[in-house]
Amino acid sequence: MKKVLLSTIASFLFVTALQSNASAITQVNGYVCSTEYSAQRNSLLGMDGFVSTRIYTQPYCQGSFVDEVYHQSNDGSYGGYEFSEAERIGLFQVMKNAAENGLRVLIYIMDDGGVLHTRVYSY
Repeated sequence: MKKVLLSTIASFLFVTALQSNASAITQVNGYVCSTEYSAQRNSLLGMDGFVSTRIYTQPYCQGSFVDEVYHQSNDGSYGGYEFSEAERIGLFQVMKNAAENGLRVLIYIMDDGGVLHTRVYSY
């Protein structure tokens, strides 16, 4: 019951955020080609590093390039969520698995480039 309630609250907050920023959201939809974890300081992407992910229209870097998405750490210049080290490492592992297995992703990006939400599909 507690898990269902927390999931419902999280979904409500996400939908509310999308509705309040409806004109400011872009969907990046495609397949993970490659991902990189960096712990290096970056004035744009955060003082504790970032994860970059290249997205293509087809699995395994086939088709057309869609976008390169950056998940920033604290003090990044973009809006959106600032990911902790544990979150960035976990995200890197998930994106690496998605690249290796040709999985589709959907990432919501704010107008200023910050990531609002990331979803990885099992197909």
